[in-house]
Amino acid sequence: HREVDIFVINEYGILLDKRVEPPKWCQFGGHPEYYEDRGVAEDWKVAAIREFEEEAGYRFQNHELGEIANYIRRTEIHERINHRFARVFLSRKSIPIDEFKPQRSEVQQIEYFKRTDFENLMQQEDQIMGGVIYILTAVAPKLIDLVPK
Repeated sequence: HREVDIFVINEYGILLDKRVEPPKWCQFGGHPEYYEDRGVAEDWKVAAIREFEEEAGYRFQNHELGEIANYIRRTEIHERINHRFARVFLSRKSIPIDEFKPQRSEVQQIEYFKRTDFENLMQQEDQIMGGVIYILTAVAPKLIDLVPK
């Protein structure tokens, strides 16, 4: 699967969303669309902008979001092997929390976390998706340094 992961880190903290199902905190993201009729896939950055807007109700301008990493991760769910080909995007834009309009069918809550609260959350595996931990420890660990204390 092709995937995009989107992080917003600014003076407010690191922005995460709490999913409806499972009810855990995670990064924003999704899958680039594949257009069968044309035999082409959606551009990675275009997909990141679209997915963030769908989930958070906020649309980035192209220059406000940059690709910072990519990875391939092999996962196994219900005895099925999945290879994830992903790109990680970051925005440092200052966006007040009240500017987000979450898609309630997928997102319960959107919240900024300061570093201490975020580090505590990362220790609670029942509260946070493993993908966030993987990206911020194995793929782009320096992102944590950007989260204000």
